Amino acid sequence: MNIVDSKKLLRKKAFLLDVEGVLCDEIDNGRAFPSAAEFVKNLKIAGKKVAVLSNISRKPRAIVFSRLKKMGFHFSENEVFTAGAATALYVKRKHPNAKCFVISEWGLRTDLERQGLALVNEDNADVVLIGVDRRVSYSELNHAARLVMNGAKLICVGTTMMFRGTFLGESGMFLGEAPFANAISMATKAPITYIGKPYPEIFLQTIASFGARLKDVIMLGDNLSSDIKGANAAGLESIFITKSVKFESMKIPKEERPTFIARDLKELNDVMFG
Repeated sequence: MNIVDSKKLLRKKAFLLDVEGVLCDEIDNGRAFPSAAEFVKNLKIAGKKVAVLSNISRKPRAIVFSRLKKMGFHFSENEVFTAGAATALYVKRKHPNAKCFVISEWGLRTDLERQGLALVNEDNADVVLIGVDRRVSYSELNHAARLVMNGAKLICVGTTMMFRGTFLGESGMFLGEAPFANAISMATKAPITYIGKPYPEIFLQTIASFGARLKDVIMLGDNLSSDIKGANAAGLESIFITKSVKFESMKIPKEERPTFIARDLKELNDVMFG
């Protein structure tokens, strides 16, 4: 693990960027970090392909795109890859005629509907999809468990345990999708299919969309267990954004060790384009 090497980075042809913790503090009502928009702009001026890669499912791809645009980032919508959008493509490909029971806020539902998938509430669902839902009820969780017991496939949209956000005037940490999916799996003994970091599918799906080779792509993230572990599993080099937090690299498990470290995108911008 090394401090960033500007020459090596400038040889990369594509950059994958996490959202919350790298580009901004949080997507709900957040603000871009210093120099983050300038860094993205400079990457594009240098001819680099850029994509946003996020485990967000509570908001549809289009809204994540519009929030980033409002913060000053110049992405196109097809450069934004969320767990919700990736899941919709996965279900469309693997289970094109499936009836889907969904626990989620409106984002995942929107992404699924845009792929023409059927969302149902009755007892004959083929797939149960668990995303973030800050209004989830015991009744919904119990219904999901019954569907899984009756043979429905259990899919967790993302891998987030907790996340920082704002909801109905309350700001702070919220439970993510993973605790609910794990509760259903534990109760029913059913396996979970995860769509999101650190599982390789979302990385490889994103890379395939712009036709890059693995060795030409690098992932930038602030979470060792999702961003960096996922990049390693997919065969990518990575940069861990430390946000000035000190850590002992040798205590990090091998599968979570990044290729490079940097404090933030301001530091990267200065190193690469300063």
